[in-house]
Amino acid sequence: MTQSATSGASRREQAARRISMCAQALTAEHGFDGFTMEELAEAAGVSRRTLFNYFDSKLDAVLGPEPELGEEQTAEFRAGGPTGSLFEDLGYVAHDHFAQMPQERQQLATMRQVIRNPRIFAACHDRFEALAARALAIIREREADRYDEVRAKVALGVLVMLCDVALDRFIAGTDDRSFIEHYDEAQQAARSLFR
Repeated sequence: MTQSATSGASRREQAARRISMCAQALTAEHGFDGFTMEELAEAAGVSRRTLFNYFDSKLDAVLGPEPELGEEQTAEFRAGGPTGSLFEDLGYVAHDHFAQMPQERQQLATMRQVIRNPRIFAACHDRFEALAARALAIIREREADRYDEVRAKVALGVLVMLCDVALDRFIAGTDDRSFIEHYDEAQQAARSLFR
């Protein structure tokens, strides 16, 4: 992993990411049903027991650790910060979240390939729905009487689309910029549309 992906991560988070990377690589090479938890443990250099301390199932290992928002960042967002604009502030939250993701081109390409499996895609969708519900609850707290669910859902949807655009451009590898730099460029393009 790159320094940016690990600098703020605990040892536990780093180990979980390493196991998840191995699970994704095995899935890309052999298919989701083409390897066992024992083979995953061996590939990740951990015992089977240790593996289950990190993930309950092979599907969880492939998906990787659940994304979390930092308490400080969430508190600032709830309070209406950092800019006071819902879309801008969601953009800051997304930037910080994506900056914590792995930044290696091959790893993100593998992740994208693995997600094409219908079972993994469905699990990703379920995970996203749960994350979106938590985000909508936080937006509802922040916006109070001004809360507009359609507006909030559109803002979240735009951020997901920006991530997809950035991921496509980053994986294509036409320049040396990082994924987060591609994401910031896509976000800037979206901002220019709303001015």
